[in-house]
Amino acid sequence: MDKNVVKCVLSAKEAKMKSDRRISKTKKATHSAFLTLLNENDLGDITITDICRVADINRKTFYNHYAGIHQLMDEIENEIVKEFEQIINQHHIDKIVNEPKIFFDSLNSLIKDNYEDYFRLVSGRYSMGLVAKITQSLKDRTRTFMLKSGMFEIEHIDYVATYTISGLVSLYQTVFEQKKIDIDSVYFSDLLKSIVMGGIKGIMIV
Repeated sequence: MDKNVVKCVLSAKEAKMKSDRRISKTKKATHSAFLTLLNENDLGDITITDICRVADINRKTFYNHYAGIHQLMDEIENEIVKEFEQIINQHHIDKIVNEPKIFFDSLNSLIKDNYEDYFRLVSGRYSMGLVAKITQSLKDRTRTFMLKSGMFEIEHIDYVATYTISGLVSLYQTVFEQKKIDIDSVYFSDLLKSIVMGGIKGIMIV
């Protein structure tokens, strides 16, 4: 290959790498600014001007990447879900269903270092989008496992997956909203297994 062509290719690659790093840095600053503002204000009170000020970017730069605040929030939620899935993918879904402690420990490991940032996205009225995405991700994995296992009637799978995973996520969300991030995962794992496997009777005092 001609040396000049090689130089042009290398220059193009270097330019793209620099551009990618710049975009990544800008997005990281924008995410951080938004989460900081969200922990101090209601979502409806946050403006793009506020985000640009905290992130130290101009409005043109913001609009180069986002159509508005809700697209920014959606991107942050998707990144959290992706991080969560990377952790969950280290375990088979049957292990998560049968040993919910894995779920609690995995989600804790993700959130602990980002507790203040993630709190408003996982709790209260801002949680619907993120929690729904995490729930759907787990349901999809549960359905796949149940279909492959051959141990469940096909017409029951959606109901069982919804019941099990919604309960799992809702329990964690309740704990999180109570700000008990250092939960006793063994206790909640046993509690959830009792409820899922034995129904309400499984935890009744008789």
